[in-house]
Amino acid sequence: MKSTMNKQKKSVLVVFFCLFGCFFCTTCGLEEIVVLASPTVVHHQSYYDTVIPENWYCDFQTNETYNTSLKNASFIGTEVYYKIYKNYSNLSSHKSAIESVNSASNNTAAAKKLIETYTYQPLATEPDVQDSIFIRDSGENKNVYFRPKTYMKNDDIWFRAAIAYPHNANKHTFLGYDNSSGKISIKKYNYYKETDIWEDAETQTTVDYSTISFVVPYRNVAGTARSFDFFDYNNTHQPENTEPVDGDADYWYSESFTENYEDTYFVQFYAVAIAMDGTSLANTYSLVLDLGTIPIKKGE
Repeated sequence: MKSTMNKQKKSVLVVFFCLFGCFFCTTCGLEEIVVLASPTVVHHQSYYDTVIPENWYCDFQTNETYNTSLKNASFIGTEVYYKIYKNYSNLSSHKSAIESVNSASNNTAAAKKLIETYTYQPLATEPDVQDSIFIRDSGENKNVYFRPKTYMKNDDIWFRAAIAYPHNANKHTFLGYDNSSGKISIKKYNYYKETDIWEDAETQTTVDYSTISFVVPYRNVAGTARSFDFFDYNNTHQPENTEPVDGDADYWYSESFTENYEDTYFVQFYAVAIAMDGTSLANTYSLVLDLGTIPIKKGE
């Protein structure tokens, strides 16, 4: 009788240690969560009701130094996502929903909500710089400026659509291109604010501003390339300068414009750090940074 009881106890112990061992092995094999540092600094943020075109641009700082040493992930860089709205109430509702989960405890929830739920699109360029991300990782934090639309005054360019990074109080490095050979090659141009001088960043020779072809932000839609000049301000009659239509991936359609904002679209921008997860080989995201809302108005 005692022998039978001892055997039963041993059996119970064996089962216990087997279960414990399984639990321990399973626990050790749990997928490690990759946590990215998000862009955190906005130098300038545009608001939907801002009426001065001078203020219709985005300026922020990437957060790369921490992300270059991620464990079990490869940092890619910083993406800018955008969405076009006809009615501001929809934009406001979506912003609130995104912000409600934009916390460390929710990890990638905010990024997934804006990308998967609200179908925000990565900001494109014209010409296409043929890169997989807006700001590729270089291991150093960078100030990034972009203006999505050119504004004219008295037939002169008042504020030009452009992209610049890095930049500081005096020196701005703008993206440009050269297609004189029939093939597009990306160039960089330095602008020195104090002296109002432009130079070729590679050769450091002075250039005439009027001869520079700038790379500009463009919409990310299928088919014909399209700009943010929805109302074709300069009457070019080019297909890229047209209003968004129902079905465009980057446009949250509604029938009517916002009250008191007739003929005004609103473009919301966010910056997100992105890495490739070494286990799943899928993209993983940081918290999102609100870069502001830029209004696109008819006649401006």
